[in-house]
Amino acid sequence: MKNQPFVIDYPIQLNDISADGRMRSWVIFNYLQDAAGRHADLLGLGLKQLRSSNLSWVLSRIRLQMDSF
Repeated sequence: MKNQPFVIDYPIQLNDISADGRMRSWVIFNYLQDAAGRHADLLGLGLKQLRSSNLSWVLSRIRLQMDSF
């Protein structure tokens, strides 16, 4: 698992798509935040694991650059 990318598939819901057929930007950020939490869980650094030590993590900054939809 070391140096392997973390990959997760999300089913796209109808309300995730705008009238022009593109995914809404806030939906992409929600998926990325969820993926960060799931990845932390997988690494043993999720909120449940850290809570016992009165610790937590925060996704404080996110930047997304898309070359095309």
